[in-house]
Amino acid sequence: MHTYLRIVNPAVAVVVLALCIWAATHDNDTFRFRGLVLGGMHTYFFAKGLFSASAVFLLGRILMKMLEHGNAGDGSRSLRMEALYVMALVGLVLSLLTGLFPHKEQKKAASPQEVKIAATNPAEIAIVEHYVVRDVQPLRIAGKLRNGSGYDWESVLVLATVGIDGRFAAQCRNAAVRVGPNAELPFSVVCDNLNVAGAGHGPSYRITIEAERKSRE
Repeated sequence: MHTYLRIVNPAVAVVVLALCIWAATHDNDTFRFRGLVLGGMHTYFFAKGLFSASAVFLLGRILMKMLEHGNAGDGSRSLRMEALYVMALVGLVLSLLTGLFPHKEQKKAASPQEVKIAATNPAEIAIVEHYVVRDVQPLRIAGKLRNGSGYDWESVLVLATVGIDGRFAAQCRNAAVRVGPNAELPFSVVCDNLNVAGAGHGPSYRITIEAERKSRE
């Protein structure tokens, strides 16, 4: 036991300090002496090494003094005390070594979430053609949509606000359609129960587009 406390225990303290200094000064196999004072995990390893090495060395010196004092008494009692000291020293060394490297929880990569984007008159979708279908009742407005983007618009709704003789008459809409990336699609808006036959002036209308698509964020 005396041999261990005089030789092995100081060597263990030196090895612990050397390991901690190595961990503090190496980052991805790159030596960085400034890591000792940069803060963060590098400085933590250096400080932990100083504390652990000092604790192991000082405890070994204390145990050696206690053993020398115990040897002056009863022999059987000194053997029991020596066994207890060895167990305490081994437990301390193991606890210090396991505490050198803090457990890091692996962060799970956040999976992208689908977000619905709704837009009124989006710049990506344009009306390239529109007209009133003649000699058809009720009123029908037809035309063509163009998606000038790479997005897949899952729901595109064409709304037509119709006026007759300068007054609001109705708001009509088509069934929602899907417009793929860089695609053109015809549309037809039917104004049910709106008969413009005999009107003094032709119907006027304003078209509004409401569109929705999904995006991953």
